[in-house]
Amino acid sequence: MTYDKVYKIFISSVGSLLIHERNVIRDDIWKSGHLPIAMEGFTSSSNEYSIDAVIKYLDNSDVVIIVLSHLYGSIINGLNGKSCQLKRPCNKCKGGDCCISYTHFEYLYSIEKKKLVFCIVDNNFENFTIFSEKIKKEPEALKLSTLYHRYNEANKTFINEVNDKFRFDYSNDISLNNAMLRINSFISKNDKLIGLVNGTMIDELDSSRVEITKLRNENEKLNNENIKVMNNYYELENVSNIYKSLYKIKNIGIRRDQNVKNQIAECFRNAIL
Repeated sequence: MTYDKVYKIFISSVGSLLIHERNVIRDDIWKSGHLPIAMEGFTSSSNEYSIDAVIKYLDNSDVVIIVLSHLYGSIINGLNGKSCQLKRPCNKCKGGDCCISYTHFEYLYSIEKKKLVFCIVDNNFENFTIFSEKIKKEPEALKLSTLYHRYNEANKTFINEVNDKFRFDYSNDISLNNAMLRINSFISKNDKLIGLVNGTMIDELDSSRVEITKLRNENEKLNNENIKVMNNYYELENVSNIYKSLYKIKNIGIRRDQNVKNQIAECFRNAIL
């Protein structure tokens, strides 16, 4: 009997303007029976992510879903070429300091670790008019607009380097849900993912473990009985040899001389050996 595995799915995106998309994806992951991992719960007191925490949760994830839209995201502070955990240089450091965003790092790191990575891309990521409408009611609208222009080229470059095979575009909730349906279908057909064992399977494994222990005990008992039978067989074979030796003595004829005694002794030695 087979069971679906439970996978840990890391959700990566910029924090600004994508809260709704992240919630939709998180809810969809729960409904699919998997475990969403989102970094909102792991920020520091300064509201910045710890790169060590990011790596920890990426390493423990089976699947990574990255949402890309208008903003490139926050640049990683305190990271440079020497301390970067990427084995292959991304060639985006300036003056030795890291110049990529957390989201971009998460993508590169996941690819390097051969994770299953999906990218959900906003169809309108290059449309500044739509972006302007989105940020009108944001308290930090000016800051967001500045970030858009400052890192617009970096954002385009990032999105263009995404593998088309694992890229799904969206423009509304319907296309976003459709993207998740396709991702879930892809995940369910991938037999290389480790995942977690669900509760039903654990109960089945516990039951099987009891049955295996029972069979091992019965097998050991049968082995012991088999050893006894084989010992009895060897004992009977020795008795048979003794009878054969006695029959041979009878045919020789009983004569009270040294030759007869020697033959009797030799027959018994053969029977015992």
